[in-house]
Amino acid sequence: MLLSPAPDVPATLNHTNIAPDKSHGPKVNLTWSEPIKANGIIRNYTLFYGHEKDTQKETFGNDTLSYSVDVLGGLTYQFYQEP
Repeated sequence: MLLSPAPDVPATLNHTNIAPDKSHGPKVNLTWSEPIKANGIIRNYTLFYGHEKDTQKETFGNDTLSYSVDVLGGLTYQFYQEP
C-alpha cells in the first residue's frame, strides 16, 4: 500500500495584536496561507494555542485562513498549526 505524505504546514503564520476597547478585551488576530505543497486535498486546519499548561485546539474548514483569539494580558502565548 502506497501512502501519500501528509500536507505541509501553512506557508505563513502571522499575528496582529488587537488592543482592548470598550467592546472587547485584548486579542491576537492570526492569519495563515495555504501550504506551498498541499500533497492532496486539504480538508481542514487545526490551530493549537495557549499559555503555560492551558492549551486550546480549534479546527477550521479549508477555506478559513484567519482567526481571532481572546488573550489575557501579562501571559506569553504560543500558536502553532497543523494542516
